[in-house]
Amino acid sequence: MPRSLLALNRGTQLACSHCSSTGESMQAVLQSHGCQYSGKLWRATGLYTQVCRMVELASVCAVLGYGRFRCQGQLKSPSRTLRKGVLWFRVRLSHPVREVRQVTRYSVVADWGKLPSGWSYYEATSVAVDSQDRVYVFNRGEHPVIVFDHEGNFIGSWGEGEFQRPHGIWIDQEDHLYLSDDQDHTVKKFTAEGTHLMTLGESGKPSDTGCDSTDYRQIQRPGGPFNQPTNVATARDGTIFVSDGYGNCCVHKYTPQGEHLLSWGTPGSGPGEFYLPHGIAIDRQDRVFVADRENSRLQIFSAAGEFLDEWSDVVRPTQVYFDQDDNLYVSELGKRSGLYPWMEADLSETGGRVSVFSIEGQLLDRFGGGEDPMQAGDFYTPHDIWVDSQGSIYVAEVTMSGGGNRGLISPDCVSLQKFVGT
Repeated sequence: MPRSLLALNRGTQLACSHCSSTGESMQAVLQSHGCQYSGKLWRATGLYTQVCRMVELASVCAVLGYGRFRCQGQLKSPSRTLRKGVLWFRVRLSHPVREVRQVTRYSVVADWGKLPSGWSYYEATSVAVDSQDRVYVFNRGEHPVIVFDHEGNFIGSWGEGEFQRPHGIWIDQEDHLYLSDDQDHTVKKFTAEGTHLMTLGESGKPSDTGCDSTDYRQIQRPGGPFNQPTNVATARDGTIFVSDGYGNCCVHKYTPQGEHLLSWGTPGSGPGEFYLPHGIAIDRQDRVFVADRENSRLQIFSAAGEFLDEWSDVVRPTQVYFDQDDNLYVSELGKRSGLYPWMEADLSETGGRVSVFSIEGQLLDRFGGGEDPMQAGDFYTPHDIWVDSQGSIYVAEVTMSGGGNRGLISPDCVSLQKFVGT
């Protein structure tokens, strides 16, 4: 199913991406496709392909906060119904329609984060904030963990010589840091001062998935921990969840002490299947949200790995984070940068951006888009996201591996940005 048959078309207009029909409501768009409403059910007529489009139109999430629309009920003998060219279906609006403008509630803090003279992130892969609002930037420069205070003043650094290739970061309720090293195939736990406490995985030894590169298409089977792990999250009771990864298709669950409990996932695009599980977060209901990057969706699971739901109003999501109110913040690569060699940039699609959702999946805010990634407040390759106790948002971007190392964008493109509420 196409990810977004609905797109914003100026103001409050909805538009079908197949035929550009527009309307100020879902009902208007359906009617423009020749659908008729009986008071209970919609009636769609037309050729097979047109009927399929109607099903999709009624099922997909409308982008930019217009709501989630689902077909209700099951079709009896759907093949016979389609051959007749008539389809009866019901559209339910799962939350109120609202207009979401590109004028965001957040503004960027210019030049936040004062590095010592001569220092560089090279690229900031991830960012996290502890209980004192100290900001930890995991990066691929000479000083892998750089620490700032809330105002961006440099505090210190640690981790030199400890990592093969920094990737993801998580800070738990006790201010312990979990750092994923994708090319070392490990996740390491540290104190806030940099004392090593525990390692998950075996250094330098990837699990057997049939994949020996970052090409997720080569994955033949799920493997154990790890093959290029991406990110970590802990539940309120300290249970550890790891998304894995560039060379695997799994989520792994551990006790707080590091005992492996279970894993789930297989390669693919169906429920419970992954093409690059890249980010992970746990909500207050102990549901596990996974950024299934190359499937352009968020998958939601129980803590036992049972598939619950998926949200599709995202484009190549890289990380997910819940704030104190259980609002979900998502960093998205989009389809203009951070591409595999076989992919082509699609300028008709969004570039890098940040989306904010309620716990019910309603879009609350969205900003960025990659129209001018060198401009402060826009994005090139958003890779990680965190929110501090004051509601400020931090976004880390892999600007070099996303294109800077191939001359696609200036090396001066900012790799870490802070946003505050306006």
